[in-house]
Amino acid sequence: MEHKDDNAKNKRIQRAMGDIISDKQNREQTRKEKELEKEMLEQEEIDDMINELRHYSNLIGEAARKDIVYGAPWISYNDAPIIADGSVTLIQGKAKSHKSRLAETFCSLLLSPGKKQAMGFKRYAMNTGYCVAYIDTERAMGTDFAAALQRIKQGAGYSKTEQLDNLMWYSIKMAKREKRLLATKAVIQDARSIMQERGLKHYGLLVVLDVISDCVRSFNNDSDANEFYDYIGMLCETYGVSFLLILHENPGSDKARGHLGSEGMNKASSLIQIGYEKDSGGENTDLIKIKILANRNSGHLPPNYVQFKEGHLTAADPGRVKEVTSEKAKAGSLELAAEALERIFSGKTTMLHQELVSELLKELGVSERTVRNRIQDIMISGYAIADDKGRKCALTAQRHSGKATVYELTPGAHQAGERADGEGIGLNDVELPF
Repeated sequence: MEHKDDNAKNKRIQRAMGDIISDKQNREQTRKEKELEKEMLEQEEIDDMINELRHYSNLIGEAARKDIVYGAPWISYNDAPIIADGSVTLIQGKAKSHKSRLAETFCSLLLSPGKKQAMGFKRYAMNTGYCVAYIDTERAMGTDFAAALQRIKQGAGYSKTEQLDNLMWYSIKMAKREKRLLATKAVIQDARSIMQERGLKHYGLLVVLDVISDCVRSFNNDSDANEFYDYIGMLCETYGVSFLLILHENPGSDKARGHLGSEGMNKASSLIQIGYEKDSGGENTDLIKIKILANRNSGHLPPNYVQFKEGHLTAADPGRVKEVTSEKAKAGSLELAAEALERIFSGKTTMLHQELVSELLKELGVSERTVRNRIQDIMISGYAIADDKGRKCALTAQRHSGKATVYELTPGAHQAGERADGEGIGLNDVELPF
C-alpha cells in the first residue's frame, strides 16, 4: 500500500516538474519572440530614419551645388540681420527693462504699411508681407495685454480700433503649468491655420513668446528646455516660422534665466540685451541700452541707445548719449572699455599689445596712459567680455622673452571681479604685460 502511494506521489511530482519545465520553456520562447519583435520594429524605425536622413542629405547636397542665396533680413541693425526667415531672436533683460516694449516695436515695424525704420532698426519690404502672432503668458488680459496690442497697432500707423488680418494674439496665462507647452503648440498651429483662411499663407510669420519661462513646466528643466527648442526649431526649418523670444534675467546677474536661457544662447540667431544705462556712480540714467550680445551673421555691433517717453521707446537724444558715455569714460568705466574690447576682438582670436592699445585709443578717445590703466584694471578684475559666440571671457596676456605681448579672450570669466571658481581676483592672479 505504501509502495503504491509512493509511486503515485512520484508521478505527481514528475508531472509538476514537467509542467514547470514546460512553463519555463514557454516563457523563454515568449521572451525570445518579444525580443525578436522588438528588434524588427527597431530595425524598421532605423530604416525609416535612414530614408528620412538620406532625403535631407540629398536636399543639402542639391543646395551645396548651387550658389547660396540668403534671403533679406526682415529686420536689421547696422546691416546685421536681427530677425529673418526661420530665425530665433532672444531678448533678455531685468524686470521692468522694457523687453516687451522692444518686442512691440519690432511687431509695429513689420506690420506697418509705410514705416521702414525705427530706433536704428530697419525693415525689409517683402513683396508679400508679414504676420505677427503675439503669445502672452503673464499680463492681465483685459488691460495690460490689450493695451500692448493697441500700442502695436498705433506704432504701425493704424488706429487702436482697426482689425488687422495679419495680427493675431493669444494669452496662455490661464493654461495649467503642465499644459503650457501644449498650449503654445496649439496657438501656433491655430495662427498658421488662420493665415491660410485669410489668404496669407505666403506671408512671413513672426511668433512672439512673452515670456518663454511660462511656456514650459519649469525653466530650469533640461527636458522641458530641449523639447521647447526642438519644437520651434522644427517650425523654423520646415515652415520658415520666425520666433522672437522674451526671457527675464536671473536676479543680480546678466544671464538669461535657467536652462531655457542657457540653451537659448546656443539656439538664437541673435541675442539681445536691454536695460537702463548706468552713470559713473552706478545709478540708472534715463537712457536704455540695447546691446546685441551675439549675432550669428556678424561681429560685435555698437550698442543702441533709446529712451522711454510718453509710454513708448524712442531713439535717444545723441547729445544725452554723448553726455552719459563721456562722463563714464572719464570716470574710468570698465563697462565701456569691455564693450570696446568686444568690438576690437570681433573676428579675431589674438592681438598684439601695441595694436590693442591703438584700437582702444580710437574707441575710447582717452590718453594712452588711461588706456593702459583700463587694460590693467580689466585684467585684474576679471571683468567679463563677450566673444563672438556670446561666451563670457577674461582678457589674458601671454608674454615671451624678446617677443611682443599677445592678448586673447579666454572663455570662463564670470561676473566682474570673479574667477571661474567664484573667488575674488587679486593682482597676483594675473600676469600683467606692463
